[in-house]
Amino acid sequence: MAMVIAPAFDFARLPDVLPNPSTPMAFLSPEVAFQFMIKSYVAVGMTAVLLWDILNHLPDDYRLLTKYPIKVPTCVYILSRFSVLLYTIACVIFDTAPITHCVRVDQFLDWSFPIVQSSTSLLFVLRVCAVYNNSNLPRTFFGITWLAVAASTLVVSLGMEASNIGTTRYCIYTRNTPYIALTFIVSLLHETFVFVAITWRLLQNTHVDCNLRRGFRIVVFGHYLPIFSKTLLQDGQIYYLTTITTSLLTVILLYLPFAPSYKILFTLPNIVLVNIMACHVFRSTKLGRRCADESMIDTAHLRFNTVAATRLSDPILPLSSLKRPRPRRPRRNTLPKPEIFIAW
Repeated sequence: MAMVIAPAFDFARLPDVLPNPSTPMAFLSPEVAFQFMIKSYVAVGMTAVLLWDILNHLPDDYRLLTKYPIKVPTCVYILSRFSVLLYTIACVIFDTAPITHCVRVDQFLDWSFPIVQSSTSLLFVLRVCAVYNNSNLPRTFFGITWLAVAASTLVVSLGMEASNIGTTRYCIYTRNTPYIALTFIVSLLHETFVFVAITWRLLQNTHVDCNLRRGFRIVVFGHYLPIFSKTLLQDGQIYYLTTITTSLLTVILLYLPFAPSYKILFTLPNIVLVNIMACHVFRSTKLGRRCADESMIDTAHLRFNTVAATRLSDPILPLSSLKRPRPRRPRRNTLPKPEIFIAW
């Protein structure tokens, strides 16, 4: 699903002699050829971004594999990481290389896409289950929504068809049905449920009474939250902002009535960017880096007022004149400890 859609063309009406019969652009109209090249550049650029991110975080991945026990979340992380890499490289090969067997490569892309999408979504299913201490109700609900995401990815194999460009060995997609947007819509709904569930759980971990103003500051800025809870909230905000932006752009382009060749232009950037952010959130929580950085408080410049520092001329008020703070019912902290996430 990484290529531009070519309009139906009757090759029998081609002139007997083409300027460059071995060049695939000779079989396309100037407009389609331009869009074809733009799509190829986007695929190459996103592959470069993904490779840079993987190489940049190789030390972190090495720590995950050597310093921490390898459990299901870590295996899902590795699967998601490398499946997206292989999928992106296959898209670039499909776009730029003379591979001849276009249908076979298209089938590989169609059937590897469910692994790519499902493994990335599963990372946050495991995250929300950990936030809720693996309670039965959240685990069942988000297990069902994740299965819906996995099932929706199968429509891609039914809505895309590829063929060779003219008589060349290069490939192009010849059919693109709008209902392939279903997979991105279902994935967006799933991520919305996950984000709302985690945010709601973190709201119960505040140390102040919530009203409309404080609730807004908690949800948006993470105020009144412990450091670890604030980190969970902010990481989720970054991931959800990336997901909702890229998914909405992908769906909008798929349903645009004009520029049919650009309908699937943003599908590969959506896959790559969402995976990068999901893996970033997993590493930050697993390694506990942000929690350690933010928990270090510099007390060198703190100043304290003592009784000896007060002036003798100041009036001394009895303790009974002081207004006692209103007692607040203690709220039980039901959020898992950071060690639970690190022990994934």
